[in-house]
Amino acid sequence: MKLTINNIEIDTDYYIKKWVNIALEATPATDEQIKNNINKLYKKSGLKEPKDIFIYRDYEKFLGHDWNPVGNSVWDSVGNSVGNSVVGSVVGSVWGSVWDSVGSSVGNSIWNSVWNSIGNSIWNSVGNSVWDSVGSSVGNSVWDSVWDSVGSSVGNSVWNSVYYRADDLAFADVFVDTKVLSQDKIEEMKEWKEILCSYRIACLFENVAIVMPAPIIRKNEEGQLHNEQRPAVEWENCTGQYYLDGVNLTKEMWQRIISKEMSLSKIMKIEISDIRTIALKYNPQAIIKENAKLISRDDRNNELYLVENSEINKLTNYPKMYFLKMTCPTGRVFIEGVDPEFAEANPDATACQAELCGLIKSEYLQMELEA
Repeated sequence: MKLTINNIEIDTDYYIKKWVNIALEATPATDEQIKNNINKLYKKSGLKEPKDIFIYRDYEKFLGHDWNPVGNSVWDSVGNSVGNSVVGSVVGSVWGSVWDSVGSSVGNSIWNSVWNSIGNSIWNSVGNSVWDSVGSSVGNSVWDSVWDSVGSSVGNSVWNSVYYRADDLAFADVFVDTKVLSQDKIEEMKEWKEILCSYRIACLFENVAIVMPAPIIRKNEEGQLHNEQRPAVEWENCTGQYYLDGVNLTKEMWQRIISKEMSLSKIMKIEISDIRTIALKYNPQAIIKENAKLISRDDRNNELYLVENSEINKLTNYPKMYFLKMTCPTGRVFIEGVDPEFAEANPDATACQAELCGLIKSEYLQMELEA
């Protein structure tokens, strides 16, 4: 999308890509740099520096942090009722409750100090229509992209970090390049970016800050969080979050799936359909090993199998189950289920492949010839 501001044409896709990359790249920072930036963050926001700053580079240690002192800190700052709420919710890892109870008092103060100086300057210069246009085309897209990448892995603990503020910083960046912001505001924004880019997760309280630096992010060609060797979102000591094709997995489930030794019965017992699909994708031979009978094979590397009188039939209440095995030119094997009624009436691998493509057999064959 193209926008014109101050007679300068901008490409919104440029800012989206720029700030998504900034938010997701691992930015090296020492503990001292992180502490200095956290203290600067509080000071610039008109808050007292936190008494304690905990920095974790190991994801498991971060999750295992002793939250009771945090509860006591909040108790001292905001009183009995909120303190009880925070202790109960933090220890239970219900991050949203913490934000509702005390996070907003700190978080809003911090972010208000940005927008009081930068946001108002933009608003006064360009007005409502341009503000809304940039916000919808740049800010929202950046937020969606970043959240799709890290949201499920770090949840609501992403407070006041570059993950959480990348959309706002991208929004302001547009007005830097279009010369809407004055030089002093540009310098101020650069300072905010430097502060926020030194860490990725921040749980900020009035007396305590608990932070983590940026992890390494790994994706597949489709842009999904994915890695078959290490955590797709990785901190030190190989700790982090495991993904295959964008699906979040426990370490144990990830290990079982990539072992390629899961049986079909074990795969079908997985309750979450997305995980079950991934397990089946990475263990295609599980179906063949389940006493599957080859019904049809064509010259396009399609093979139709029938599974019956097996444990999987009992689990699914389907007396007969049909699966199509497809081998792509790269050697990757894919398995898809075929509607039993269709397969019964058309026990032909090519016809079943056409059905899965939403075509009739003649259309599928014609498509192959044209290709």
